[in-house]
Amino acid sequence: MSTDRCPDCGRVLDEHDRHRKFRLPEPVLHASQPVPAPDVWRSGSDYGDSELLQVQQIGTFARATLPVELTGGYRLTFGVWLLVHPAAFPSICETWWSPGYRELRIEGYLANEIPPWGMLASPVEAIVKDPTQLPVCVASTDALLARVLQQQWPHDVVLDSIP
Repeated sequence: MSTDRCPDCGRVLDEHDRHRKFRLPEPVLHASQPVPAPDVWRSGSDYGDSELLQVQQIGTFARATLPVELTGGYRLTFGVWLLVHPAAFPSICETWWSPGYRELRIEGYLANEIPPWGMLASPVEAIVKDPTQLPVCVASTDALLARVLQQQWPHDVVLDSIP
């Protein structure tokens, strides 16, 4: 563990270049009743390692990463869930583990609140940049999310908002 301090914000450098992974999409977390196991299909043995998720009466979801560039060359990456259209989900599942994965494009909506901005349900497009990694959120028609994806952010704005 590094004890070097950031010249921009004074935090320990280990707090930068982090990855924060959301365990579940917000609609699943906030379901009015517990979801029965037969109503859930997930690609992994645990929600934490799942990449694809289908929950009856709630939605179909795919994992992606959302990079946030911080000033000074640092990056915070959120492991997010994207709500995808149910009609697109079978194709996404089929492509996910095939050679075609490298060409996968996902259009969906953020299914997690991103601190400090929120942005739940913002439209987003994710593409595969590295076939050994999750798709990366790269564009949005939502003005705020587009700014988050394109600009550098002061450390305090972002890091102070993360529990």
